[in-house]
Amino acid sequence: AAEKVKEGGKDTSKDAVSSKSKILFQDDFSDESYTKENWTWNNVTEEGMELNVLGSGCETYAGEDNWTDYILEAKMKFIESGKNSAGFQVRYSEGNDKLLICYAPGGSNHVFNIKSTGEWSGAKNTRVKKQKFKENQWYQFRIICEDGKTEIYCDDDFIGTIEDDKIPSSGKIGLFAFDNHVAFDDVKVTAIK
Repeated sequence: AAEKVKEGGKDTSKDAVSSKSKILFQDDFSDESYTKENWTWNNVTEEGMELNVLGSGCETYAGEDNWTDYILEAKMKFIESGKNSAGFQVRYSEGNDKLLICYAPGGSNHVFNIKSTGEWSGAKNTRVKKQKFKENQWYQFRIICEDGKTEIYCDDDFIGTIEDDKIPSSGKIGLFAFDNHVAFDDVKVTAIK
């Protein structure tokens, strides 16, 4: 049985959410199901979708601008560490507003940045637990976006909460890497409501 995770009195365990909700998007990057047209940048290998951008950067998006409350689940692995970060983007809009969730390999920091009306700022009201990431190890992420709050889990461990009125209310998902060689796999987005 899946571990029950209760935040704010709600059961947000994987079983509870998946049994009641609609899958908005899913891609495991296999030959049979890889949907190239959904991603703006791609390099599919046996590792999943790799972003090998040592010395530069890349971001890719999938989904719809009208997605509001959803859960993004995906695996991420640092293949070769660079000098910057990699991670996820949620509630990305065509105006380029978004919440950027950054992880630095080998480091113990998480960085949460918001782009709102063209301006970058650090997320306020952020409570996170420090975590180190090793090369060549898959990590399973679950990012819950509901109302103005974003909760982050890694390998079913609660990492933290981000609450900020600048976080866009809807938008696509994204994957990114800046000066890192990473792989992503088993991307799934599930509606909460």
